[in-house]
Amino acid sequence: MPRPTSSVAVCRLALDLLNSQGVENIEAPTSTIEILCDRWYDVTRMKLLESANWVFAQNSEAIPRGGTPTIARYADYYVFPNNYLKLTAIKDWDYPLQKWDYRIEGKKLLINNAGESSIDTFFIQDFEDVSTFPGYFSNLLAAELALSIAVKLTSKPSLLTFLSEYIKELRRVAYGSNGQVQPPRRFELSKIKQVGLNPASQNQVAGQYNFLFDPN
Repeated sequence: MPRPTSSVAVCRLALDLLNSQGVENIEAPTSTIEILCDRWYDVTRMKLLESANWVFAQNSEAIPRGGTPTIARYADYYVFPNNYLKLTAIKDWDYPLQKWDYRIEGKKLLINNAGESSIDTFFIQDFEDVSTFPGYFSNLLAAELALSIAVKLTSKPSLLTFLSEYIKELRRVAYGSNGQVQPPRRFELSKIKQVGLNPASQNQVAGQYNFLFDPN
């Protein structure tokens, strides 16, 4: 069987799990089932993309400075592109997000960045090309979609329970496969360096330190 290459193909996989009729077109739906698939496909896909740091959906981009926020805590804000879904790293993908002082408001990244015209970011993008979805992701997406539309199509508690348990197993496999593509990396931060700079206040104590951003 060929891999899914379109949203319709993913919907057909979802309907197989529900033992339901197929679909021909969800861009211009005519049947009840096509309307349901059209209604739930994109929101389910985006929810799943945001649920993990999928390697295939990662993007890196220097996003432009948009101006100065109205609050005093941050000196700069930068504007994410329209395909942005979830931030995964700032400036260096090896440096953990929790070590930065920042705030996200809609499509804006608020941060202190010395007025630089852009800032490097890494994020999960709104990835739509089904033909390049890994098999584990297509399988999981079909199951998640089946659960989303099952409530409308069936009242069988046993089917909903089956789908929930099936999704748990698919997630385990998907997360494992995703981790093999880009294994997690352990990082250690010097306690001395952490004491040496407070990113929130931009204050330093005496000493020679190397940072991933300009403390001045």
